Amino acid sequence: MAQYSYDESGSMASFLVLTFLAVVLVPLTYSFVPSRGPSRKSKDEHCTCSECRAKEQKVHKRKQRSLLSLRVGPKALLTLSLWGLFGYTLYRVATMDVDSAIYDPFAILGIRTGTSEADIKRHYRRLSLKFHPDKVKLAVNETLEMVQEKFVDLTKAYKALTDETVRRNLELYGHPDGKQEYSVGIAIPRWIVEGQNNIWVLGVYGVVFGVGLPFLVGRWWFTSRKMTRDRVQGATATLFFKNMRDKSDYPVLVELLGRSWELERPVAKRSPAAEEALDGIVKSVREKVPLWTPVGEFDSARTRRATALLWAHLLRLPLSDPSLEHEQDDLLLQTRDMLKSMLSISLAHNWLSLSLKVMRLQAALAQAVPPASLNGAVLQLPQIRNEEVADDEREELEGRLLQWKKLEDERLEEARKAFGRWGRLEVVDAYFKVIDEKVVTPGAIVFLVLKLRLQPPAVLATANGSASAASTEKDTSKPSNDDETAFLLSRKEAEDLPKGAVTPGLAHAPRWPDDRRPGWWVFIGDRRTDRVVVPPIRIANIPLSDESRGAHNYRMYKMQFQAPPQVAIYPFSVHIISDTYIGEDAVRDVKLQVVDPAVLGADADVEEDDISDPDEDTLEGQLAAMKGGRVKPSPVHGEFADEDDEEEEEDDEESGTDDDSD
Repeated sequence: MAQYSYDESGSMASFLVLTFLAVVLVPLTYSFVPSRGPSRKSKDEHCTCSECRAKEQKVHKRKQRSLLSLRVGPKALLTLSLWGLFGYTLYRVATMDVDSAIYDPFAILGIRTGTSEADIKRHYRRLSLKFHPDKVKLAVNETLEMVQEKFVDLTKAYKALTDETVRRNLELYGHPDGKQEYSVGIAIPRWIVEGQNNIWVLGVYGVVFGVGLPFLVGRWWFTSRKMTRDRVQGATATLFFKNMRDKSDYPVLVELLGRSWELERPVAKRSPAAEEALDGIVKSVREKVPLWTPVGEFDSARTRRATALLWAHLLRLPLSDPSLEHEQDDLLLQTRDMLKSMLSISLAHNWLSLSLKVMRLQAALAQAVPPASLNGAVLQLPQIRNEEVADDEREELEGRLLQWKKLEDERLEEARKAFGRWGRLEVVDAYFKVIDEKVVTPGAIVFLVLKLRLQPPAVLATANGSASAASTEKDTSKPSNDDETAFLLSRKEAEDLPKGAVTPGLAHAPRWPDDRRPGWWVFIGDRRTDRVVVPPIRIANIPLSDESRGAHNYRMYKMQFQAPPQVAIYPFSVHIISDTYIGEDAVRDVKLQVVDPAVLGADADVEEDDISDPDEDTLEGQLAAMKGGRVKPSPVHGEFADEDDEEEEEDDEESGTDDDSD
């Protein structure tokens, strides 16, 4: 019968405590490690221009400081305490004597394994003369019971090696005495289950499971309930919903970002020097942005500071206070989630113009360029200053590069490094496709198929400053039907990258406070009604153009949607908007023709009837002809049969004419 024993020595309980602490400490400690994001990527993916290299070093130093300047709060103190308990328990386990030896009769007798039976008998005879209780003189701290127990162990070991019955017990049950009682150890000390300690044990259970666990679950629940799926506070989403309109302009959007910063992060105290520096920034911003005014009835000092920092970034105004720089970096990184929330609200209303502004504001913040700037694309070039670009006259990017080339400006080489991972978006082809159908019917599942690639500027692509004919010609080649159908039926939104294709890697964004990978929003809109027809998807890793790949010098993407229910021709526009680069957008006008299924069905019935009729030369055709059914003309006799019918008709006409003359 099994017996249950409690852990008197604490050895098993120590292993249980170690396991529990390891389960808790591993994720708890990992939560203190700051996220490194894209900086873990290969160095080959970074832009190699001097500004991006300087930013990379700055980002690395900032993340090192954040790792070394962790605040010691209650969570950190709890983690350190648990690690101390883990170390103490581990030391106790390592220094604990555990009696877990396997019964070995050879070791008990003090002989080597495999000794012959004759040698065992001789050795046991010498031991019995030496350790027999009647012949042993008791030493200090030694009792007669200890001597007798040792002699019994020697006798059992001897019999286990010489007696057949005892040896069989040892082989079957691992002990010379046969089957032993089964004992189950419980990894808790006995004092926990003793009656006088019940009140304390129940008290600890009540505090842990009745107070601590509900508190943690409730805290997690109420915290997560405040967050939206875009990872912003619910109050922030409410602020956007109440103040965004279909005609909202860029200053309104920037102001909303500044107001939401107060809801997203707790208020931090600033030094008088920082406030003085901020006043200078506010004055400069008001001079350059006259439309910068509060959008609502609430305007706090924190909103004023956050909005000023955003405009300072867009206008590339230097900040003299390190604390303001740190807050500006945190604010810019948070704008990614806040702009996603803005975009979700705009798409819920199907506002086309506002959605485009929100998407383009992402690129403006990434490149530190004022939104809606006439020369935003030129301001993205390395080592270019705002004073070099006119505010009231549009300038083309390739025109500035050509000017640098004529002047042999050193910045042209920096631009060449930047454009090694950057290029103009080219739409090779865009068309609608329905699987196994040639036309689009109402309510059908339609795929928008896009072929995209990135093309560097012609000034940097060729030595003479002109683009090659192969890169400017429209690629009208289409993949095979099997490959295209397999891609459309797959779950992937983009086909696998062509072999040897080069992707943009990390973006050229020297003024963005972190590494950034470029992406593009793709959606379908109707510019006549200013509405979004199909919500956007985000694509990435568009390959750079490479003429050595031949006809397949692009990558295919798809977007799935349902066709409109009415029969008509819909003039839609496909928008491809970059979230990182300015001026690298593409708009392609496409027409979606929805055909009446009744007309399509009539044509299909005619084809099916023609296919189902038997040939007149077959047995089925002869039987059908005798019954008056329809048959197909014979491919051999059908032509002559038609000629005979025509001759008979001519004879009938001639005979009819003769009768009339008579």
